[in-house]
Amino acid sequence: MDIFKEEKHMNKTKTNLSAPWYIYCEKLKALFEDDEEIDVLDVVMKRNVEYLYDYCIRVEIYNVDKYEAFKRLVPNIMSFGNVNVAIEPIQITARPKIIESDPIKDFNTLFNGNLSFYEAMAIEDDAGCKHKYVIFEPDAVQYYADDMTDYCGNQTKLIAEVAKDIFPHLVGEINFCTAEISDEEEEDEE
Repeated sequence: MDIFKEEKHMNKTKTNLSAPWYIYCEKLKALFEDDEEIDVLDVVMKRNVEYLYDYCIRVEIYNVDKYEAFKRLVPNIMSFGNVNVAIEPIQITARPKIIESDPIKDFNTLFNGNLSFYEAMAIEDDAGCKHKYVIFEPDAVQYYADDMTDYCGNQTKLIAEVAKDIFPHLVGEINFCTAEISDEEEEDEE
Protein backbone atom coordinates (compact mmCIF):
# COMPACT_ATOMS: atom_id res chain seq x y z
CA MET A 1 0.00 0.00 0.00
CA ASP A 2 2.85 2.40 0.80
CA ILE A 3 4.30 1.89 -2.69
CA PHE A 4 1.17 3.33 -4.33
CA LYS A 5 1.20 6.40 -2.09
CA GLU A 6 4.84 7.02 -3.03
CA GLU A 7 4.01 6.70 -6.75
CA LYS A 8 1.18 9.24 -6.48
CA HIS A 9 3.50 11.66 -4.69
CA MET A 10 6.16 11.30 -7.42
CA ASN A 11 3.61 12.10 -10.16
CA LYS A 12 2.61 15.37 -8.44
CA THR A 13 6.18 16.68 -8.54
CA LYS A 14 6.60 19.16 -11.39
CA THR A 15 9.85 19.50 -13.28
CA ASN A 16 10.61 22.86 -14.84
CA LEU A 17 12.90 22.82 -17.84
CA SER A 18 14.55 25.94 -19.20
CA ALA A 19 15.55 26.61 -22.78
CA PRO A 20 19.33 26.60 -23.41
CA TRP A 21 19.41 30.37 -24.04
CA TYR A 22 17.89 31.01 -20.60
CA ILE A 23 20.49 28.70 -19.05
CA TYR A 24 23.22 30.57 -20.98
CA CYS A 25 21.87 33.86 -19.57
CA GLU A 26 21.95 32.43 -16.04
CA LYS A 27 25.55 31.31 -16.61
CA LEU A 28 26.45 34.85 -17.73
CA LYS A 29 24.80 36.22 -14.59
CA ALA A 30 26.69 33.74 -12.42
CA LEU A 31 30.00 34.61 -14.05
CA PHE A 32 29.59 38.35 -13.45
CA GLU A 33 27.49 38.40 -10.26
CA ASP A 34 30.43 39.56 -8.11
CA ASP A 35 31.29 42.43 -10.47
CA GLU A 36 29.60 45.73 -9.57
CA GLU A 37 30.38 47.24 -12.97
CA ILE A 38 28.59 44.59 -15.08
CA ASP A 39 24.85 43.84 -14.95
CA VAL A 40 23.46 40.98 -17.04
CA LEU A 41 19.78 41.57 -17.79
CA ASP A 42 17.12 38.95 -18.54
CA VAL A 43 16.52 37.37 -21.95
CA VAL A 44 14.16 39.37 -24.18
CA MET A 45 12.46 38.36 -27.43
CA LYS A 46 13.20 40.19 -30.68
CA ARG A 47 10.83 43.01 -31.57
CA ASN A 48 11.45 43.27 -35.29
CA VAL A 49 11.55 40.64 -38.04
CA GLU A 50 14.66 42.25 -39.58
CA TYR A 51 16.92 41.14 -36.72
CA LEU A 52 19.19 38.15 -37.27
CA TYR A 53 18.41 36.74 -33.84
CA ASP A 54 15.39 35.41 -31.97
CA TYR A 55 16.32 36.50 -28.44
CA CYS A 56 18.66 39.04 -26.92
CA ILE A 57 20.63 39.19 -23.67
CA ARG A 58 21.56 42.75 -22.80
CA VAL A 59 24.59 43.40 -20.61
CA GLU A 60 25.00 46.83 -19.01
CA ILE A 61 28.68 47.68 -18.48
CA TYR A 62 29.67 50.74 -16.42
CA ASN A 63 33.38 50.70 -17.27
CA VAL A 64 34.67 51.65 -20.72
CA ASP A 65 37.65 49.29 -20.66
CA LYS A 66 35.50 46.36 -19.51
CA TYR A 67 32.99 47.19 -22.26
CA GLU A 68 35.69 47.01 -24.94
CA ALA A 69 37.12 43.78 -23.49
CA PHE A 70 33.62 42.24 -23.29
CA LYS A 71 32.96 43.09 -26.96
CA ARG A 72 36.21 41.43 -28.02
CA LEU A 73 35.83 38.28 -25.89
CA VAL A 74 32.13 37.36 -25.81
CA PRO A 75 30.55 36.26 -29.11
CA ASN A 76 27.90 38.59 -30.55
CA ILE A 77 25.52 35.76 -31.40
CA MET A 78 25.21 32.31 -29.85
CA SER A 79 23.29 29.60 -31.71
CA PHE A 80 21.24 26.98 -29.88
CA GLY A 81 19.98 24.72 -32.65
CA ASN A 82 17.81 26.92 -34.86
CA VAL A 83 17.53 29.69 -32.24
CA ASN A 84 20.00 32.60 -32.38
CA VAL A 85 20.61 34.70 -29.28
CA ALA A 86 22.37 38.06 -29.47
CA ILE A 87 24.59 39.11 -26.59
CA GLU A 88 24.36 42.88 -26.61
CA PRO A 89 26.75 44.84 -24.38
CA ILE A 90 25.50 48.32 -23.55
CA GLN A 91 28.14 50.89 -22.68
CA ILE A 92 26.84 53.23 -20.01
CA THR A 93 29.70 55.74 -20.27
CA ALA A 94 30.55 56.62 -23.86
CA ARG A 95 34.16 57.03 -24.93
CA PRO A 96 35.42 55.60 -28.23
CA LYS A 97 38.62 53.63 -27.84
CA ILE A 98 40.39 51.39 -30.34
CA ILE A 99 42.85 48.90 -28.88
CA GLU A 100 44.51 45.82 -30.32
CA SER A 101 43.12 42.62 -28.92
CA ASP A 102 45.21 40.85 -26.28
CA PRO A 103 43.03 38.19 -24.61
CA ILE A 104 45.11 38.06 -21.42
CA LYS A 105 44.94 41.81 -20.93
CA ASP A 106 41.25 41.76 -21.89
CA PHE A 107 40.42 39.08 -19.31
CA ASN A 108 42.35 40.93 -16.59
CA THR A 109 40.42 44.10 -17.50
CA LEU A 110 37.04 42.39 -17.81
CA PHE A 111 37.26 40.60 -14.46
CA ASN A 112 39.03 43.39 -12.54
CA GLY A 113 37.22 43.70 -9.19
CA ASN A 114 35.37 40.37 -9.60
CA LEU A 115 35.92 38.33 -6.43
CA SER A 116 35.64 35.04 -8.34
CA PHE A 117 38.62 35.93 -10.55
CA TYR A 118 42.26 35.26 -9.61
CA GLU A 119 44.26 36.30 -12.69
CA ALA A 120 44.91 35.78 -16.39
CA MET A 121 48.46 35.03 -17.52
CA ALA A 122 50.54 33.74 -20.40
CA ILE A 123 53.39 31.34 -19.66
CA GLU A 124 56.07 30.22 -22.09
CA ASP A 125 57.30 26.64 -21.74
CA ASP A 126 60.81 25.29 -22.45
CA ALA A 127 59.91 24.63 -26.09
CA GLY A 128 58.93 28.27 -26.61
CA CYS A 129 55.16 27.64 -26.78
CA LYS A 130 52.96 30.19 -25.03
CA HIS A 131 50.12 28.89 -22.90
CA LYS A 132 47.35 31.24 -21.81
CA TYR A 133 45.45 30.72 -18.56
CA VAL A 134 42.44 32.39 -16.99
CA ILE A 135 42.41 31.37 -13.34
CA PHE A 136 39.44 31.67 -11.00
CA GLU A 137 39.28 31.44 -7.22
CA PRO A 138 38.04 28.11 -5.85
CA ASP A 139 34.55 28.22 -4.38
CA ALA A 140 34.03 26.46 -1.09
CA VAL A 141 31.15 24.04 -1.10
CA GLN A 142 30.03 22.90 2.30
CA TYR A 143 27.50 20.20 2.94
CA TYR A 144 25.92 19.42 6.29
CA ALA A 145 28.29 16.61 7.28
CA ASP A 146 31.50 17.90 5.67
CA ASP A 147 34.84 17.60 7.37
CA MET A 148 35.96 21.24 7.33
CA THR A 149 39.54 20.28 8.20
CA ASP A 150 39.84 19.09 4.58
CA TYR A 151 39.14 22.41 2.86
CA CYS A 152 40.66 21.27 -0.44
CA GLY A 153 38.13 18.46 -0.65
CA ASN A 154 35.28 20.95 -0.36
CA GLN A 155 36.02 23.20 -3.31
CA THR A 156 34.46 23.40 -6.73
CA LYS A 157 35.65 24.47 -10.14
CA LEU A 158 32.20 25.63 -11.21
CA ILE A 159 33.15 29.17 -12.27
CA ALA A 160 35.88 27.89 -14.61
CA GLU A 161 33.39 25.47 -16.17
CA VAL A 162 30.85 28.28 -16.60
CA ALA A 163 33.54 30.42 -18.26
CA LYS A 164 34.14 27.63 -20.80
CA ASP A 165 30.45 27.81 -21.72
CA ILE A 166 30.48 31.62 -21.96
CA PHE A 167 33.64 31.77 -24.10
CA PRO A 168 33.38 28.58 -26.22
CA HIS A 169 35.31 30.13 -29.11
CA LEU A 170 38.37 30.61 -26.84
CA VAL A 171 38.50 27.16 -25.20
CA GLY A 172 41.24 25.84 -27.51
CA GLU A 173 43.29 29.03 -27.20
CA ILE A 174 42.90 29.70 -23.47
CA ASN A 175 42.84 27.30 -20.51
CA PHE A 176 40.12 28.14 -18.00
CA CYS A 177 41.02 26.72 -14.59
CA THR A 178 40.67 27.15 -10.85
CA ALA A 179 43.49 28.11 -8.48
CA GLU A 180 44.58 25.46 -6.03
CA ILE A 181 44.83 26.24 -2.34
CA SER A 182 48.38 25.97 -1.08
CA ASP A 183 49.39 24.77 2.39
CA GLU A 184 50.59 28.31 3.24
CA GLU A 185 47.13 29.77 2.51
CA GLU A 186 45.49 27.15 4.69
CA GLU A 187 47.84 28.02 7.58
CA ASP A 188 47.07 31.75 7.11
CA GLU A 189 43.33 31.08 7.41
CA GLU A 190 43.80 29.29 10.75
